Amino acid sequence: MKPLTDYHWFKSHGMTFAWLVPFLVMLAVHRALNLSDAMGGAPVVPVPGERDALLYNYIMVMVFYAGVAAYVWHTFAAAPRKPGWVAFKLVFLVVGWAGLLLAHG
Repeated sequence: MKPLTDYHWFKSHGMTFAWLVPFLVMLAVHRALNLSDAMGGAPVVPVPGERDALLYNYIMVMVFYAGVAAYVWHTFAAAPRKPGWVAFKLVFLVVGWAGLLLAHG
């Protein structure tokens, strides 16, 4: 069985952006379920459903960082490293992150 890095589709630049999709889906579900954005500790008397929101938020953060790590790994290790593409992908990641912070902050 061949490793994933031997497949042409895996080396495509579009695959890099696919690593961010799970976080975006989780963010959409987070908004659809109207979960709180609380990431601090739980209150003294937990509000019903707040623990679920807190757990979901922590999982969403882990998925985000895993997606960013895979995005950076794919950019530098799996996809063809043409300077223009690498610069575009890194700028896209920074601008996308800044946009999420501004939109949901």
